[in-house]
Amino acid sequence: MKKFLLAVVVFAETFHAGFGYAADAPSVVVNLVTADTVVQTSGLFTKTYHYELQATNDAGAAQIAQQAVPFSASMEELEVVEAYTLKADGRKLVVNANSILTQAPQGAASVPQFDDQRQKVIIFPNVAGGDSVIFTMRLRATRPRIPGQYFYADIFSPTTAYKEVRETIVAPKNYPLYTESHDVTFEKEETGDNVTYRWRYSASNPPSDFELPPVSPLDKFPRLLVSSFKDYSELGRAYAAMAAPKEAITSKIQALADRLTSGIAGRRQQAEAIYNWVSKNVRYVAVDIGNGGIVPHDADSVLANAYGDCKDHAVLFAALLKARGIDSDTVLINSANAYNLPDVAALVPLNHAITWLPEFQIYADTTASTAPFGTLPFTEYGKPVVHTKTSTM
Repeated sequence: MKKFLLAVVVFAETFHAGFGYAADAPSVVVNLVTADTVVQTSGLFTKTYHYELQATNDAGAAQIAQQAVPFSASMEELEVVEAYTLKADGRKLVVNANSILTQAPQGAASVPQFDDQRQKVIIFPNVAGGDSVIFTMRLRATRPRIPGQYFYADIFSPTTAYKEVRETIVAPKNYPLYTESHDVTFEKEETGDNVTYRWRYSASNPPSDFELPPVSPLDKFPRLLVSSFKDYSELGRAYAAMAAPKEAITSKIQALADRLTSGIAGRRQQAEAIYNWVSKNVRYVAVDIGNGGIVPHDADSVLANAYGDCKDHAVLFAALLKARGIDSDTVLINSANAYNLPDVAALVPLNHAITWLPEFQIYADTTASTAPFGTLPFTEYGKPVVHTKTSTM
């Protein structure tokens, strides 16, 4: 299934490594995580987070001896404040500067997705069973993903032993944040002109027989979500404000729409002809540079390149329909195994864009090249959606 709307957003403010749990005891224990974020009304933020990971055996040491932390090179700055190995006998071995590397994340060359994701890789010295790796990092957003908006999610693996997790977000009182927590302790405090949001989590003895559920961790795992969006209507309008200008009807768009529908009288049949052409002739390639994981490219460039991701498909399809006077609405949905939307208007589960044609009361997904007009891939049925132009769920 070809996707995604949000290729890089989730990590914008969070980092967690998942560690396996053996039948007798965990090989890695997360002794402490702290994450302290200061958010501005622009949606920009600075986050300082600290990790203390302990290996209970040599297998765990191999797991934690190298830590890779991703970030967006064009929208964020990531600094390693400190990093060292704490030996079981109390010795502290500081990570040399030349053992902190910046690289592109590893991935398959055949995957049609290109972005500006980078990762800081910390290579810790002389890590053995009983030792800990300790590191502090500071992430600073230089551009908001959506102007004026902030959103964040953290999900905790039930198979990882967490002794203590403490997270705080401080934001101006005139910039309210909406929160949702599941199996995580939460409190909120107003002080002067600011509001502090606090979460605590611990799970020192996770079950050794945990079975991964068939649905998304966003539906089942301990988690917290934060968003400056009041509701999904506001989220939809914010997306439409960025995407709608990309649907401009140029002379090339108009000429193609006219050619594709020449001799076709029925409006639904015209929409189907356009759908079939986009599905067949625009291959799936995601170029998610900067906030390109959210904002589509303009329809004219998608047409010229003959490639694009789901939101690029939706923009070109919308522009061609508009050229024939047929209205459409880009719809945000989860194309994987998340079947619920959080109560907080979170962008995290909305990883795919499809199209709603109100005149015909049908949804369409031009990235699903084998789905006939009027049908959707099986994975998209039974899912809640967010309509962007009409701003409804």
